[in-house]
This record gives sequence, structure tokens and C-alpha cells, in this order.
Amino acid sequence: MNSLRILVVEDHDESRLALSRLLRMSGHEAVPAANAHEARALAASAMFDVLLIDLALPDGSGTDLLRDLRQSSNAPALALTALGEEWFAGTGANAGFSGWLVKPMVFEDLMSAVEAAARPSAPSQYAASPTSSLSHRV
Repeated sequence: MNSLRILVVEDHDESRLALSRLLRMSGHEAVPAANAHEARALAASAMFDVLLIDLALPDGSGTDLLRDLRQSSNAPALALTALGEEWFAGTGANAGFSGWLVKPMVFEDLMSAVEAAARPSAPSQYAASPTSSLSHRV
């Protein structure tokens, strides 16, 4: 897959750095944001192929952020959450998320979800939940 430009919105410093590092190691460009304010500023100045958005941000919700970003971007968005399928079915899809990743996540699940979301013919839902593997957890 070609290199993707990915906006990583995560308020937890270690998680944001780990996600960004792993995406870069996989050949993608990761642009980190620690909160909704930073994400809005970055999205106003650049286009992204995929949006990874934590749902619980210190300055607002990830769903509100995505609604704002939808004014200028149609990039597929994946929610970073501790919630799962019930949340996605009830709120996530209506907010414009293509799918979700349950934290903590396994590296392979992250990459599969991001690359699937970026495919033009991708289905409308992606999900990755924690597995028993402890390697490469983010």
C-alpha cells in the first residue's frame, strides 16, 4: 500500500507517540495532535488520508471533532476507544466514523484497520479488538 498521511488525535502522550512511531515505521506519515484544538488547526492546513481520533479528549469529544472535520474532509475516520460494537452501532457510524479500534490494540490490528479504511472500495465498518497477544500493543 502507498504511504498514507494519517492524523493521530490522542491525548495520552505515550499512546500518541507509540501510534505515531509505529505508523511511521510502517512507511506512513503520522501527524500527531494532543487535543481537538490541535487537530482542527492541523486539518485546516493539510489534507489527510485517514483520521485516527480518540473519543475522550481533554477539550471535547472525538465525535464532535469529527463532525467539525467533516466540513472540509471526507477522509475515513477510525475511533480510538475502550468502547466496542454497541457504541459504534449506536453513535459511531452516525457521527461519521468508518470503524473503531479498541484500546489497547495490537499493532497488526491497527495496521489492518488503517489500510482497510484507506482503500477506495472499503466496506463501511472496521473493527479491531484486543487479542491475547501482548506483543506490539499500543
